[in-house]
Amino acid sequence: MSEKTPDVGIGGRVKARRDDLGLTQTDLAKLVGMTQQAVTSIENGETKNPRKLLELAQALHCSPQWLKTGVQDSNAIPLTGVELWDDESPVGNDDVYLPFFKEVELAAGGGRVVELDSTGNKLKFSLRSLRNLGVKPENAACMTVWGNSMEPVIPDGATVGVDTGFVDIKDGEIYAIDHEGMARVKCLYRIPGGGIRLKSFNSDEHPDEKYTGEDANKIRVIGFVFWYAVSRKKH
Repeated sequence: MSEKTPDVGIGGRVKARRDDLGLTQTDLAKLVGMTQQAVTSIENGETKNPRKLLELAQALHCSPQWLKTGVQDSNAIPLTGVELWDDESPVGNDDVYLPFFKEVELAAGGGRVVELDSTGNKLKFSLRSLRNLGVKPENAACMTVWGNSMEPVIPDGATVGVDTGFVDIKDGEIYAIDHEGMARVKCLYRIPGGGIRLKSFNSDEHPDEKYTGEDANKIRVIGFVFWYAVSRKKH
């Protein structure tokens, strides 16, 4: 894929990637968990903001940003080889085991109380992939996101990887934050005078939040979200 493609819309990009990968509409529908008719609707331009954008991007081996806008995120690096791991799993030379805080609720909506309890669960990552991302294993952890404010990019129930070693705010990047005892995932922007703006992808339901002065000081950046993934149950 090039850095920027002609503006053929999300439907044109979905079809182009599907054709590149040799997939039929039925094949893609099965990979994403939707009907073939739903894929047709997207490719015909009838559905312009599909809820399963992340799943489509994963199935088509591209970024959600490129699918939605046609502009590739130059900082995006594919991260592969992620597995759930426990004490019975074999250890490889390139394996890194990040704590997986299943009970932590990183709220992408109104917020929930943070409860740090990893219960020994871990996710296995490739050390090489983490190095490519500039993430030190000792600074990384995985957590679950709840709420719909970051959909369709990070849907309710998604797992995110957080780099606690990177807390400096770069405008527009995604971070996990501690907001007065609530763990949340938001796009952050700096406001002159030390303020901070929290932005959600689902801005129709969750408008921007601006904090200045003492209110801004109540927000602590936990770390940079360097990876996210979602799994689905069969219905």
